Order: sequence, then structure tokens, then C-alpha cells
Amino acid sequence: MNRGVDRQKHWFPLQLLSITVVGLGVVFLLWRLGMDTAEDVFPHPADRTELRLEALQRQLEQLTTAGIEVPATIDQLLAKVPARMRETLSKDAWDRPVRLQRTGAHYELRSSGPDGAFDTSDDIVVRGSSTPATNKTRVP
Repeated sequence: MNRGVDRQKHWFPLQLLSITVVGLGVVFLLWRLGMDTAEDVFPHPADRTELRLEALQRQLEQLTTAGIEVPATIDQLLAKVPARMRETLSKDAWDRPVRLQRTGAHYELRSSGPDGAFDTSDDIVVRGSSTPATNKTRVP
């Protein structure tokens, strides 16, 4: 019974990495083919922003799975993102900076939303834990 649990723990990071690589590969191929995937598939800026925050969250999950501490700033996180994606992920769909805040064992990725002001009701927020295997949440 322990062998199955050990095998599961061993394969989980590889599975997570594989899924991320495949997803990023599809996005890259569509981008290289000239299709503006974000605007064609997700015409609303809030949807595109949520996708960007979730991509950053996947980066944070990979770090925590590898036992690496969550970066203190968005710039430190972006330094770990492939160079071709940094500019896109550093801003929301309204071309405003994304914010990363760390509080203890938790983090929050936040877009100021359509009104451009942080900490208002229209902000788009993704939260997670800096410890592996915990739930992530998207705040409406």
C-alpha cells in the first residue's frame, strides 16, 4: 500500500509539469500561427485576466511543489516565467500591473479590474497556499 502512495507522490510533480508544458505549448503554437487566441477565444478582458492570473498561479504551484518559497514580489515571480511570456503575464487585460501579496503561508494574485483601482469590488483575485497540496481559490 505504501508503494502506491510513494509512487503517487513521485509522479504528481511530473504530471503537473507535463500538463503545464502541454498547455503552454498549445498556446505558443496558436500564437505562432498568428491567431490572437486570447481575444478570439476569450473576448472579455476579465476572462483573459483570470487566465493570466491562473498561469501565474501554476508557476507558484510548481515552485511550492519543488519546495521553493513563494517569491515576495511579482517581479521575482516573473523572473521564473519564460521570457516570451513575461510581458503578457505582468499585466492584466486592461494593460495594468498585476499584484502579488504574500501573507504567511498564503498568497494572493490581484488585478485591479476594469476600474483600475486595487481593493475594490471589481478586482479579479486568485488565492493560494504556499504549501503543496492545498486548495486554490478564485474570488468572485
